[in-house]
Amino acid sequence: MTIYVFDANVFIDANNIFYDMNVFPAFWDWLILQNQRGNIVSIDKIFEELCEKEDNLAEWARQRDDNFFVASGSVVVKKYSHVSSWANASNYTRAAIHEFLDDAADSWLIAHALASGYIVVTHEVPGSDNEKIKIPDVCADLRVKCMNLFDMLRRVKPKFILEN
Repeated sequence: MTIYVFDANVFIDANNIFYDMNVFPAFWDWLILQNQRGNIVSIDKIFEELCEKEDNLAEWARQRDDNFFVASGSVVVKKYSHVSSWANASNYTRAAIHEFLDDAADSWLIAHALASGYIVVTHEVPGSDNEKIKIPDVCADLRVKCMNLFDMLRRVKPKFILEN
């Protein structure tokens, strides 16, 4: 079974740009349904990031249970060590490595994907320098599947059909 793990920017961009909750509630209902079916998750660190602002996205996130924003178990912690070792051995600047490891959401998102075989869904694009570690670059090096929301939607082919 394919399970997708969402980065914060997927939720943020969906709400602010593509699928405003007030205009496209079917998209958000679909996310909840896919989570209930075991196809989509995110992580506790993403939950914390989404709740930093007091807006409708934070309210939506707070209404989800622990099955939507999953916590890090011992297997994830071991994989985080692997992600950390990768970062420290990389050719990125010390500042980039520090930011990546201190920006817990990105590094932990990848650790979850490694531990559980998730496909990472993010709107980040690969980087072109060693000043910032980007999720798609880490995923490529660690052989974790990664795609953006639109590629994921093309794969799973949801139908958002208006009722008469």
